[in-house]
Amino acid sequence: MSCLQRGMNEPGLWPSIDNNVFFIHQEMTSIFQTHPLAALIAQEVDTSPRAWGQSERPKQTVAPLASVLSSKNVDLEFTTRTKSALPTIIHDILGGRWKGKSVIVSWAHQQVPDLVKALGVSAEEVPGKWPGKRFDVTWVVKPGKDGGRPTFEQYAQRLMYGDKDSVIELGGAGHGDETGDE
Repeated sequence: MSCLQRGMNEPGLWPSIDNNVFFIHQEMTSIFQTHPLAALIAQEVDTSPRAWGQSERPKQTVAPLASVLSSKNVDLEFTTRTKSALPTIIHDILGGRWKGKSVIVSWAHQQVPDLVKALGVSAEEVPGKWPGKRFDVTWVVKPGKDGGRPTFEQYAQRLMYGDKDSVIELGGAGHGDETGDE
């Protein structure tokens, strides 16, 4: 099972507590009861000469959660990878490395729809594009029963003022502009 979430914590939003803020929504707690959380994977800033991916948001989103769980002695793998390592992440998830467990992937929005499709979800079920200004949605991919096709669900987080009650439309960025502003 993979829970995909784009960085939702804007740096500086809560200056005194930035590194201590994390959220687990109700939908996730029920999933973690049946499929315990085994790994957090976050996109890392690429510092290579041909850098591709400079955002720190994906890591900033899950690092506080990893820290808190680690302090509570939860057996959890926390790893960071650059955008170019996405095929390796897909291989690790599909290869059964965390079979029967949950994996949270916090990644750049440009690659999230392709990641979901690579995990076996039908392209017709996945929004074609993640709107650039949406930080308030979690995507969940659940493995298919008895080797069947995985299922895909979206959850509106509704955690902060201004979060939308809706999920991302199948058409992509929705009716607004390319940034996802409606």
